[in-house]
Amino acid sequence: MGNALASDNAEGKQLYVEYGCAQCHGVDAKTSNSSTTPKLAGMNVDDVYLKTKRYIETRAHDSVWRGCGETPNHVQLKRIAEYVATLPR
Repeated sequence: MGNALASDNAEGKQLYVEYGCAQCHGVDAKTSNSSTTPKLAGMNVDDVYLKTKRYIETRAHDSVWRGCGETPNHVQLKRIAEYVATLPR
């Protein structure tokens, strides 16, 4: 089970980089580029997942995603949320 968690975290880290999350949330997921950009490190997995999913579905995040390519699908988003939740606050 420990190896599965480590592999999920590795995938989440890769997706975090691939989707350019660090551009706004910081490489460490806590050095945000503005006071309105949330720090993700150490947040609850479900909070990160559900809030980001809602942003994507309501297109409220479109201006942020512009220039980043596609948005992550639900599985990828869950992996990213799992990864940032493991990072120290």
